[in-house]
Amino acid sequence: MRRLATIAALAASAAAAFAPGALAQAPQNLSAPTIEGRLFVGRQISAGNGNWANSPTKFTFQWLRCNEKGEACTQISGATTRSYKLTTADMGHTMIVYVTASNSSGSTGPVNSRPSALVSAAAPPQLTTPPTIIGRPQVGEQLVIDVGKTNPKGGIPDVYTFVWQRCDTAGANCITIAGESKQSYTVRTADVGKTIRARIRAANPYGEDFATSDRTNPVTAVKPVTVTTSMTASMNETICCQTLRLTGTVSSAKAGEPITILARSPLDIVDQTAGTTTSDASGSWTVKVTPGIETTYTAKTSTSTTPGITIKVHPRVGLGFQKGIFSTKVTGSSSFAGKVVFFQRQTADGVWTTLDKVVLDLNSKAKFQATLPKGLSLVRAYITDVQAGQGYLDGQSHIRRFTRRR
Repeated sequence: MRRLATIAALAASAAAAFAPGALAQAPQNLSAPTIEGRLFVGRQISAGNGNWANSPTKFTFQWLRCNEKGEACTQISGATTRSYKLTTADMGHTMIVYVTASNSSGSTGPVNSRPSALVSAAAPPQLTTPPTIIGRPQVGEQLVIDVGKTNPKGGIPDVYTFVWQRCDTAGANCITIAGESKQSYTVRTADVGKTIRARIRAANPYGEDFATSDRTNPVTAVKPVTVTTSMTASMNETICCQTLRLTGTVSSAKAGEPITILARSPLDIVDQTAGTTTSDASGSWTVKVTPGIETTYTAKTSTSTTPGITIKVHPRVGLGFQKGIFSTKVTGSSSFAGKVVFFQRQTADGVWTTLDKVVLDLNSKAKFQATLPKGLSLVRAYITDVQAGQGYLDGQSHIRRFTRRR
C-alpha cells in the first residue's frame, strides 16, 4: 500500500518543555525528518534532519521497522547512523527514522519521520492476477481496467501504464488503439464487431511485468441510451473507520443497471474498486463504504461516471483513565507515532485549554498523568489536523467528567 502524514514542531516542543534544565535555547523542530532514497532491498536510504531552530550542533539517529500501516514499530539493533542499508527483513515493511538534535543547551527528540512506503524486493513486479475490464462493450460506453494483484514477494510497482487493443472475435489479430493510454476507454463506432482487451505494464527500477485481460464480448452497434446516475453520501465527513452509504438513482429508473464504485485516497496511484451493485426496481442503488482516510468516490454506470465526492475523515481518538493514569490512542489508516495529542479541559465559558501535550508511541498510544483542579472538570484528548497529517481533519475523544474533591 501506500503511506502518508507529517510530523510537526509540537512533538519536539513538548519534549523540550518537560526535559530537565532550562531548554529555552535547545533545538526546536520546525519540520519532520525525512527518509531519502529508493525503498528496495539492498539499497541504502538516509535520514534528512528536518528543519530545526536554535542551531543544533549534533544529530543522532535510530531506524525502526514497522508494519504496512506504519505501526507496531521496533528499533533495528545497530541502525543508529544517518544511512541504513535495507535488508530482506525489511521487505513488505515501512520504515521510520528517529532524529534527536542537540546543542550546548540540551537535546530535543526523538522526532520521527512519517512512515515510508513499503520496502520492495530488489526485483521486477510480478502480476499474479490478470487485469479485468469493467463495463459493457457497446458504443458510447466507458470501460475501466481493474489492475489485478501483484505477488507480495516480488517487486512493488511504482507506475502502471495502460494499452487498449481492438481484436477480432477470437481475441486475435489485435491492434493498439492509438492515443488511448488511460485507465478508462470509451467504446466507439470503429470497435463494432470487434472485441476489446487491455494490456497493463507494472514497472519499478528493476524491471517490468505485463499482463493482458480477457477479451470482451463483441462490441455491438446499438448505441445504448445514456444512463447517468446521481450519487450522494450519507455524510461528507466521518470518523475513522465508520461505514457510510453512497446512494443514487439511475436516469432510466429501471432495475438491473450495474453500478461500480471507484475510490482513490492520497495513498493510491490508480483508482480502486470499492464496491459494485445493481439498481433496484425503482432505479435506486446503495453501496456501503468504510473510508479510513480522506477518499474520493465516483459511481460508474454502463455509460457514464459521476463527478467525485470526497469524504473527509477525522482520526478516531480515545481517552481512558485507570488507577490514576490517563491513556489515549489515535486510529486511522496510517501511523500517528510521534504525533502530539493535547489533553484539554473546558473552562466555565466553554473554551478548551491545554493541560498537557503527550507524544504518541510507536503504536499510536500514550499514557500520562495530569493533575486536575478541585471541583468538576470536563476533559478531552484532541489532535490537530496538522498533527494528524495529510488526508485527515482534526480529531477529538469523547468528553469525560471528573470531580476532584480535595
